[in-house]
Order: sequence, then structure tokens, then C-alpha cells
Amino acid sequence: MGFVKTSEEISAVQLLLARPRLERAEVLSLTVTTEASWLARVLPPPLEPAGDTVRLAVGRWHGGCAGAHSGGGVYLPARFGGITGEYVLAMYMDSDASLVLGRTLFGEPKKLCRATLRRRDREVVGVLERYETPIVRLEAQLVEDLGPRVVLRRNFNVKAELAPDGQGLQYDPLLTVTEWRVLQRAESSGDGRADLASTPHDPLGTVPVGRVQRAAWAQSSMQGRCRTLASIRADDFLPYAYGRLDDYVRHAAG
Repeated sequence: MGFVKTSEEISAVQLLLARPRLERAEVLSLTVTTEASWLARVLPPPLEPAGDTVRLAVGRWHGGCAGAHSGGGVYLPARFGGITGEYVLAMYMDSDASLVLGRTLFGEPKKLCRATLRRRDREVVGVLERYETPIVRLEAQLVEDLGPRVVLRRNFNVKAELAPDGQGLQYDPLLTVTEWRVLQRAESSGDGRADLASTPHDPLGTVPVGRVQRAAWAQSSMQGRCRTLASIRADDFLPYAYGRLDDYVRHAAG
């Protein structure tokens, strides 16, 4: 490990980042109904809603390119042209390695959190905590074992950087899509409950959470490939970019 990589080290890093892997995952996901008007309001252009649900997830990963870490996120059904997937509205991780990799490679809106995931027999509970507040709490009672399968997931993200002078964004942000091939070794489904709460810096309590359509627990490994789809005018994305940051005005006020 050095401050300046050799050509051999650069090749090794690029090989890994071209097909990043996350190993030995355990993830609890709940899909809940939501309001179509809210989805249309929080999805940045040029994405369009592709459903009327929100998927909430809490998980832990025991290995891969970001090492062991835990966390979760809020995913919205979205479409860009003929490509459908999920827009990552918010994402939280307990590892610096995962946070930095996700932000810089994919454009994920990751923040640090405290994450816990516990399973006892058929009961699973996952919690994400920020500023001593449980902003996501998922509970599931598993009923049916579904067995192994392969799933393709597409995640939309936007890579954006603040301008050094503090006035807007440095360049037109990039809409990216990451295609994850998920090898699920085991999956169980059942009933569940989702509770979201806000902090002064995390408005998750404003997400309209309706009926739980599906609760699922999966053990898996996954490999991804990310690419750029389009650029977005900096002024158009600025409200969304600031919306996924902490409230620095509140921080400054003490």
C-alpha cells in the first residue's frame, strides 16, 4: 500500500472495479406501496416512475471489494428510456470503505450509520440509526422458503460533485446504472412491518409508507457492472443534490 500506485497495482484495481463483487450477503427487504405523486416529485429527471412502491432494505455483507460492512437503503422503481430499475433515493452504511467506493464509483448517496440485523428462527429485524434515531426499522415474519435463484437488479444513481466555490455543482452530473447479477443461495418470504423516521438531516419520515406487499430475506453474493447513461443539467439536479446531503445550515447553527 502506497500513496502512488504502480502500473501493476493500477491494473489490479481497475480489474476489480470493472466487476465489483459483494460476498456472503444477508438482506431483509420490504416492498411497500406509496403515493404516485410523491414518487414523481422525488425522482430526478430524466428518470420516470415505473411503479407505485418503495423497497426498503437492511443487510450485511461479509466480504467483497468493500470488505465486511452493514447498511441499507431506500429504492424507488424508475425508468430511463427502455431501461427499468431502482433509483437509490437514500443509502446508509457503517463502513468508510463501502461509503467511499459507492460514492466515487457508482454515485450512490451514501451516509454513515449504525446498522443492525438480527434473525431468530422465523423473525428478522433490521435497523438503521443516524444521530441516535432509528430512521429505518424493518420487521418480518418469514413463512415460505423459496430456495435458490438468480436475480438481475439495476440501480440508477447520479454522480455529482459540489463546486469548490460553494455555488452549485462542479459539472453536469452523470446518470449511471449498475447491473447486479445476484446469486441467491436461499430466500424466504412472509409478512412484515416498516417504520421510518426523520432526523434533522434525514427526511425518511416524509416517505409515504403504505401497505407491505412483500417481505423477503435472502442470502446471496453479487457481481456488478456500472456504466454511464446520460448527463443531467447541473441546475436541474441541484435541488436533488442538496437534498441528499446533511443540512449544513443546521450544523453551522449548532
